[in-house]
Amino acid sequence: MNETPVRKHSGNVIRKNLMSIYPGAVLYGLLFNVSLMIDSIIAGQSLGAGGIAAVALGVPGYGVLAAIIYSLIHGSGLRMIWAKGRADDQGFRRAFNGGATLVCLVGLVFAILIFIFSESIVLVCGGDMVDSETLHNAVIYLCFCAPIVFLTALGMILQEVLNVLGFQTARAALGAINVAVNLIVSISCVYSFPADMKLAGLGIGTSAGGLAEFIGGVIILRV
Repeated sequence: MNETPVRKHSGNVIRKNLMSIYPGAVLYGLLFNVSLMIDSIIAGQSLGAGGIAAVALGVPGYGVLAAIIYSLIHGSGLRMIWAKGRADDQGFRRAFNGGATLVCLVGLVFAILIFIFSESIVLVCGGDMVDSETLHNAVIYLCFCAPIVFLTALGMILQEVLNVLGFQTARAALGAINVAVNLIVSISCVYSFPADMKLAGLGIGTSAGGLAEFIGGVIILRV
C-alpha cells in the first residue's frame, strides 16, 4: 500500500539533489573549457599569429598525455562511486589511494618525458612546417607546460573525489581559482618577460593555475 508514496518521495529527493548540484556542475564545465582557451587568446593578443601557432603546436604534446591521465582518474572514480554506493568506506579509501598513486606516478613520468623530448614532440606535431622562431617558441611553451601534466594528475583526482561526494559548487570554485591564477600569472609574465621567453610565461601561468587548483582542493577536502 505504501510502495507508491515511498517511490514518489524518493524520486522527489533525488530530483531535488540533482537540481541542487546542477548549477555547480555546469559552471565547472564552463570554467574548464575557458581554461583550455586562455593561452591561445593571450598568445594571439601579445604575439599574433606566430604565438597562436606556437601554442597550437605545444598543446597536443601535453594534452594527449593529460587525457590518458584523465581516463585513469575516471576509472578510479568509478571504483569510488561503487564503494560509496555500497557504503564501503574502506573500499572508497583504497580506490582513492590506489588511483592517486597510479595517476601521480604516471603524471610524473609523463612530465619528465615531455621536458626531455619537448623538441621531438613538437616536431611530431608539425613543428617542421613552421619557421625557426615559431618552433623555438613552441618548444619553450611545451617545456614550461610539462609540470601541468603532473599537476593535472594531482588536481583531477581531488576533483573526482569532490564529484563522487556531490560537491559540485566546490569543483566550480576550484575551476574559478585555476582560471584566475592562470590569467593573472600568464598576463604578468607575458608583459614582463623578454620577447623570446613570452611563451614560457604562458606555460608558467598554466602550471600555476594547476598548482593553485590542487592546493585549493586539498584545503576544501580537509574542511
